[in-house]
This record gives sequence, C-alpha cells and structure tokens, in this order.
Amino acid sequence: MKVVIQCGDPAKLIWSSPTTFYFPERYFLHPKLHIEFVEGLLRDSIVNEKYHKDMFQNNIIYIITNSEHILNRFRVAKKEREIEILEIQFYPFGKEAPMLPIRVDINGELDKYPKDFMDEWSNLLMRLI
Repeated sequence: MKVVIQCGDPAKLIWSSPTTFYFPERYFLHPKLHIEFVEGLLRDSIVNEKYHKDMFQNNIIYIITNSEHILNRFRVAKKEREIEILEIQFYPFGKEAPMLPIRVDINGELDKYPKDFMDEWSNLLMRLI
C-alpha cells in the first residue's frame, strides 16, 4: 500500500483521486481520533488486499491534511511496515513556491523540515520558554 500525503498551503492542495481524504481532521476534533482514523484506514487496506482488490484506486490512499497527528501516525506505519511507501508532498505558503517532496526512510525519519512544515509546536514552545 502506498500513502500520499499532501500538506501545506490549502489553496495549492489538489483532489487527487476518488480515494482522496480531504482534511479528515475537520471531522475528528481530537488528536486521538486522528490516530484512530489512520488505524482504521490501515485495517481497511489489509482487508482490501485480502478481499476487495479495487477498494483503493491503484492501491494508493491520498490524504490531504495539515494534521501532524495523522502525518506522524503514517510515519509510524512506515517504520512498522504497515505500509510500503509514504510520500509527502509539501506545498509551501507563497505564490511562487513549488511543491517540495519530503522523503521518508524505513525508520519513519523525514529527510527535511522546510519552513512552515510541522513547526507550529516548536514555535509555540520557544515562546513559552
């Protein structure tokens, strides 16, 4: 199973396929529910492999989100080999900024942390210190 996550500037994010989940965090208001959403998708992907070969188009799940909880749970899924490929497409804020692919290694580590990508917690933490 391959998971493609698009995040960043909402004006640049695109609807990719019929199996796109568009900002699921707006329906799940607590971080624990963000995690349960991902775990449900992972269970569905296993059922898909066994019973419904056409449930996810081309065996890919597309998620458009800015939830760090959703993104990090998929990083764990990559590390624990629940998914084969995790692709992150970050669309920076600003008109001229192109999409930045972020690679995820077998340990769930990201190859870069561009400006405005998962940085709000650290920004607020620095203000508390």
